[in-house]
Amino acid sequence: MRFYVCIDDTDTLDSIGTGTICEMIRDRLEDENIAKCSLVTRHQLLIHEDIPYTSHNSSMCFEGTIADACIEDVYRIAVEVVESNSAMEADPGICVAADICKTDREKLIQFGDKALKQVLTKDMAYELAKETDVILSEHGGTGQGVIGAIAGVGLRMSGDNGELKGVLKKIRYSDFSVEEVTGQFSVDSVETVDGCLLGPDEIVRIERQTKVLLKNNRYTLLVKEEGGKYVAMDKTDIRKTNLRTTCWVRRMRTDIGSASTSNPMSKKNVWFTGNSSVTTVCSDAGKHLESHARRRREVMYRAGIITASDKGSVGEREDLSGPAIRDIIEEHDFSVVSLKVLPDDRELLSHEMVRLADDAGVDVIFTTGGTGFSKRDVTPEATKDICHRDATGIAEAIRGYSLTITKRAMLSRAYSGIRGNTLIINLPGSPKAVRESLEYIIDSVAHGLDILTGRDGECAR
Repeated sequence: MRFYVCIDDTDTLDSIGTGTICEMIRDRLEDENIAKCSLVTRHQLLIHEDIPYTSHNSSMCFEGTIADACIEDVYRIAVEVVESNSAMEADPGICVAADICKTDREKLIQFGDKALKQVLTKDMAYELAKETDVILSEHGGTGQGVIGAIAGVGLRMSGDNGELKGVLKKIRYSDFSVEEVTGQFSVDSVETVDGCLLGPDEIVRIERQTKVLLKNNRYTLLVKEEGGKYVAMDKTDIRKTNLRTTCWVRRMRTDIGSASTSNPMSKKNVWFTGNSSVTTVCSDAGKHLESHARRRREVMYRAGIITASDKGSVGEREDLSGPAIRDIIEEHDFSVVSLKVLPDDRELLSHEMVRLADDAGVDVIFTTGGTGFSKRDVTPEATKDICHRDATGIAEAIRGYSLTITKRAMLSRAYSGIRGNTLIINLPGSPKAVRESLEYIIDSVAHGLDILTGRDGECAR
């Protein structure tokens, strides 16, 4: 029997990502020989001011096959993993669907499609769960994650929505034949954006972080032609393309009534009764693009900030440098999604950079502190450990400018580099030096991000 598991709203910016938790569920099912499972897919839902989410408003789903008697075990393990690993502040939801008839399948797919374009409510989600006889339950907070959980199941069922988690993430950037891509990695086909299937001998260049998509029930790598060659589309281009199909809505009014839940294990469904109404206004495609462009101008890039300080991490010293970075970059239209103080620990710092770049999807990470000669100054090493490419010109520019202020700038070991589509910049530790350095580089950094994210192809200006 085929089944689907989808979870949503299990994380915060500082916790284990929802995708990782979904993989943990899948791995336990396979380790305990309960099911054979697929790869995890990420499903982007509507981005809207009335919908709470961590960074992207996406749910995570996988499918598998089991014996008829094991569906309760699938749900039990999903609950155990989610409740053990979700953030305290999160609003987790779980959906498990199995043995779905054609009519119910169409209803779930339609709901998933609506979640791309409309603001939906918990009542709508639970009503659909009753109609289609799927398991749907909330596990903390407001429980809003049930909406994305059941929507993700529908999107996965469609066979035409979702990014595969982790595929090609660690691939070396190079040229590959289509046969090599499909033979060595979890890729079924390589296609152009307009749907042209590439033959096994065609050459594809992978030079940026990319994503494999679920398309026509196949794991598909999308490519575009550049200079007479096929180049894998990078993650940013793929998500921009997806955004253009999303319609913005405004929820005018929502009234949520009282709730009651049934015993999750006594039936094949967990449902919620309440009273809600929603009014949506959906603009046409032209207005949507105009609205999206306005929003992107208002907040240019998303940034994460890390302060490396042993004393600051335990409250023995106030962090002044992190907030100084935040104040300056917000004046230049950057949006700060995370500001964190960590000890001078190489592994912890690297882990946080990877989380911000890969899970939170920030465009730039600024670090402050840990760039000197002390044995505990390990920020440059932590940054180099996880970067794919150097961007040392930025660090050199900061040192050169700082030398006009103090000779001690020559003692800085700061580094700058690129991980996927995320720029990472080490800044000095003192608030004064942070301000001086940032004010000097910020305009060039913004232009560099335009190029890195594909908004501007020209560097010579």
